[in-house]
Parts: sequence; structure tokens; C-alpha cells
Amino acid sequence: MKYTYYGDDDFNGIVNFDDYSHIDAGFSNGRTGWLNGDLDGNGIVNFDDYSLIDAAFNSQGAQL
Repeated sequence: MKYTYYGDDDFNGIVNFDDYSHIDAGFSNGRTGWLNGDLDGNGIVNFDDYSLIDAAFNSQGAQL
């Protein structure tokens, strides 16, 4: 198992525009799952998922 940030849904090691694109698409299209931005695994993409990706974006560089 690879460690990653909550917002790094494409597992490339950084939270960037691509990850935000996935969460936006998941929110707009009602999709779920990690690759669609459902970062907390509750079955919906909502504010909580955006909070997780924002926190991960702001804390990049910290050791995992």
C-alpha cells in the first residue's frame, strides 16, 4: 500500500490541478469513489471532500 495525501486521488505524490479536476467532475456528475473525489468514502462528493483536498494541498511537503 502506498501512502499518499487525502487529496492525491491519482497517486502521483502531489495534490494539484488534476486532483481538483477529479473532485469537481465527481461533484458535478454525482460520481463516487476515490478517483472521483469521494475522499472520505461516504458515498458522496461534498464539502467535506473539498476540505480534505484543501488541507492536503496546504500541507504538502510535510512528511507522510
